[in-house]
Amino acid sequence: MANLEVIPEVFVTTENSDGVEQTRMLQEQLRLLLHAEWCLTVRKSPRTCTDPQCPKIRDVYRHIENCTGGVNCKLPQCAPVLQLTSHFCSCEDQQCPVCEPMKYALEKRFYPIEREGGHLDLEFTLTREQRSEVIRGITVRILRTAGAPDLSDIHFPGLDHAIQCVKYFEDEIYTKATAMDQYDSPIAHYVISHIRGLEKYSSL
Repeated sequence: MANLEVIPEVFVTTENSDGVEQTRMLQEQLRLLLHAEWCLTVRKSPRTCTDPQCPKIRDVYRHIENCTGGVNCKLPQCAPVLQLTSHFCSCEDQQCPVCEPMKYALEKRFYPIEREGGHLDLEFTLTREQRSEVIRGITVRILRTAGAPDLSDIHFPGLDHAIQCVKYFEDEIYTKATAMDQYDSPIAHYVISHIRGLEKYSSL
């Protein structure tokens, strides 16, 4: 983390910027980069984005996708962005002050409910990561009816509530299932019924 730099012309540092302020800016830079990826690849019309910092970071994101200059790149924002994204992708520090908010937003809040003793049926078990992917997939598919959710937005309206509902449902199905089809089928039905309900509601 010590080598991470604030992206010039996106955030402005001063001589009075302390470690706490530096960390806050790095956190926000990481959020913006993840937001830019979502905004450019998922959102149908990036021009409608209401995040005031998005236009600046989108241009940088477009650049690094195709940059071949490496450390010799002349764009001043390039190296700090590459450092930050590389750090985030390889960081294993559970307490990293820069990465933790986005690790929570993209991964930890989708962790399944863990019961004491775990899943006792050894014929059918899934890892925490596999169950997290299912929970995230269900949440995104359901909310996509109203527009794909920006998972980097910790304050996205209703997202935490939706995740909790999905986690409780997934846990109930997982603890009862003794085979994969007993897990997959109820989940597919759950997703379809919720999507239809939201589509019906949105058409009113």
